[in-house]
Amino acid sequence: MAVDEITDKDLVCIDASHLFEASTTKIGFRKGTFLRGYMYDFIERFAPHLTKDRVEKACLLRNQDDVDAMFESIELPSALSDQCHDIKKAPVGAFLLCD
Repeated sequence: MAVDEITDKDLVCIDASHLFEASTTKIGFRKGTFLRGYMYDFIERFAPHLTKDRVEKACLLRNQDDVDAMFESIELPSALSDQCHDIKKAPVGAFLLCD
């Protein structure tokens, strides 16, 4: 997941999709938790589609089904770079609201 196309030019992509199922990483925190600025920064760096505004709106929703519906139309970014275009790309980042 931590590959830089410029500094890691000697690395190659190998398709291992037959070994591992695709998975989505989720970020969770208790509902009502005060999130500090650096926490929003971490969330957005981890998953750029999870902006502070989106996270705050999701926190106002009543249940996980509503949160899932909010993010349903958002295409998740891929963990693989464009150099690995032949390999099935697994989405990364999501949102989990804990009670």
